[in-house]
Amino acid sequence: MPCVTTRGVENNHVFANSRGGILIGNSSDAIASNNRSESNTGFGIRLQNGAANNLVEKNEVFHNTQDGIELENDVDGNQVQVNFVRGNGRDGIRVGDTLSADNMMERNQMRMNTEHDAHDDSVGPGTGGTANFWIKNHCEIDNRLGSLCHPDDDADADNDESDK
Repeated sequence: MPCVTTRGVENNHVFANSRGGILIGNSSDAIASNNRSESNTGFGIRLQNGAANNLVEKNEVFHNTQDGIELENDVDGNQVQVNFVRGNGRDGIRVGDTLSADNMMERNQMRMNTEHDAHDDSVGPGTGGTANFWIKNHCEIDNRLGSLCHPDDDADADNDESDK
């Protein structure tokens, strides 16, 4: 399993690990970018145990037995953006505890995940009554009555210009 020892984990192919893919725990200012994390037992990418102010972006995360990208155990202020997450055994992106807050999930594409494409167990003043912010994520099923996901046609409507 790759480990963050300095600034980040970038441009790796993480495949079929028995204890999960990329793990960022109790770290700050780390970057996980442009990785492909697939077919791992457990998670594809996980932020845990106080990880704060980290960036997870432009990763392809698929066919992991649990969650594609997981935030758990009091992780705050992280950015999870522009990731492609599909076909995972539970959720695409999951905030799995009530203590994680002020995380930003933005412009991720989540498809065909078994339980939810987007899942957030936190409670607060953020999106859909969570403690986090979910902005322009392209997905179909979430655990907050549709407030975490935006269908592709609605999210792209602002970019369409009609011919005159």
